[in-house]
Amino acid sequence: AVEWRWPWLRDGETFDQVVQPVIQIVTAPIGGNTSKIPNEDSQAAEIDVNNVLSMNRFPGLDRVEGGTRFNYGLDWEAFAGAGYSARAFIGQSYRFHTDDSFPAASGFRDELSDLVADLNLQFAPWLDVGYRTRLDVEDRTFRRNEMWFAGGVPALNITGTYVFFADQEDDEFAGRQEIYLTLNSQLTRYWRGRVFGLRDLAEEQNQLIFGVGFTYEDECLLFDGSWTRQRFRDRDLEPDNAFLI
Repeated sequence: AVEWRWPWLRDGETFDQVVQPVIQIVTAPIGGNTSKIPNEDSQAAEIDVNNVLSMNRFPGLDRVEGGTRFNYGLDWEAFAGAGYSARAFIGQSYRFHTDDSFPAASGFRDELSDLVADLNLQFAPWLDVGYRTRLDVEDRTFRRNEMWFAGGVPALNITGTYVFFADQEDDEFAGRQEIYLTLNSQLTRYWRGRVFGLRDLAEEQNQLIFGVGFTYEDECLLFDGSWTRQRFRDRDLEPDNAFLI
């Protein structure tokens, strides 16, 4: 493998910027995945911003990525005073042959991979926002969209995550569209409380999780407890309550 990066830096009056293109060429023997080794820990292969520039995109050890591929991306960062920052990345991969070792839903199987990108904004100390996506370049449809945020002060703050996963062929899990919210509060010096829930935005029985929790923490002890109502239904799985301490 050979990797080339060229960071461009600019000092500004209000903020500093770094723009960094990156190019990576990786080559390996083709056909290194024998059927004599069962695939137990390398099934969840999927392109994302964390592995698009990796030399081996398979998790685990049961499969390895072979052949020659050309990976490339562009990274941009900006920094201002008082902890304000922004970061964006976009990347893609091109392989010189298709690889049936990857599942069809991975985004790596064809010669030209899906396009991945993410954006992170930090408005310190009270708000963080992020977005991540995966785009199928052939039919120009989104395979994945994720958004998250965290904002507020210790006395009252909220965090949330929205996910959209498209229904794809040869994928173990069906597509879904969900939002998860947590409301936190620092009640006293030692006590914290929270309310949380997971909501399905596509189904009628859409409130999948609801719960409340509390935490006591001092210099020597951390004690946490929660009650959760789960409404998942799948074969033998029925709605249930969970108490954790």
